Amino acid sequence: LAVPVTVAPISTSSNGTPSSGTTETFDAVLGYYHVNLIAGCRYLAVVNGLIGNAGVANDEYTLQLRDSGTSSPPTAASTLIAQSEWWSAVAASSGRQSIALGQSFIASSTGPHTFGMSSTKVLGTGPFTPVGMRELYVMYLGVV
Repeated sequence: LAVPVTVAPISTSSNGTPSSGTTETFDAVLGYYHVNLIAGCRYLAVVNGLIGNAGVANDEYTLQLRDSGTSSPPTAASTLIAQSEWWSAVAASSGRQSIALGQSFIASSTGPHTFGMSSTKVLGTGPFTPVGMRELYVMYLGVV
């Protein structure tokens, strides 16, 4: 097999789409990462530079990285690639913390895949906003 073509990461330094409810909210500011994958190959999906900003202390959120498996943007029902839990010790900029979000996976189909990062409030009352210079990309790791 030939090594798949690398697609440049998508990135932003702007504050992301805030989520305040228990509905999964995708970061439309970061956007969606489109790439063609080969079934049966291992990849690594990563969001680098992700920093969490909470509106209220002691709130809890989950961050998801999802793959639609098509050229359409992922939804809350799309394949979950990675998930991380984040708790806000302090509200606003003084409580910002880095969040690790990434995982390797085996592509289930050959063709277009679209990845997106989302956040969901688990506990609390305030909004979560992804901030910082962050990027989303997928790396080819090899044949399984």
